[in-house]
Amino acid sequence: MPRAGGHDGDFRFIFRPSGKGLRTVLGDLESDVMEVAWARSEVSVRDVQRRLEAKRPIAYTTVMTTLARLARKGLLSRRKVEGAYLYTPAASRDQLATRVAESVIDGLLDGFGPAAMSRLLDRAQREDPERIEALARLIGERRKRR
Repeated sequence: MPRAGGHDGDFRFIFRPSGKGLRTVLGDLESDVMEVAWARSEVSVRDVQRRLEAKRPIAYTTVMTTLARLARKGLLSRRKVEGAYLYTPAASRDQLATRVAESVIDGLLDGFGPAAMSRLLDRAQREDPERIEALARLIGERRKRR
């Protein structure tokens, strides 16, 4: 699967800190389409349109364009069957989340170094002081491996 941010692949995104979950890197419609694809594992344009129309009106062509765009981004793969494309997620939700987290953290550390690390530690300690101890153990293990 392509890595978020374009490390090893084509998938690039705009990070929106105000979004939640997938919506930090994909738009609302793209996120909804990916959720349908993950739930069904292989979908047609019509499958996705029917699922989304249960919540709101949406044109077939809008769904078709969105699926094609997600395939171009490397998030879906597609194959043609009897004149229609079937789309399959290129990675699981967890795999995508890992790639996005890697990319965001790499970008923060590359751009803001010590300030980003300090903020991550502050946040980890505020949420769960045991995380700092776990990080200290991890750092010790990594140092031993060198």
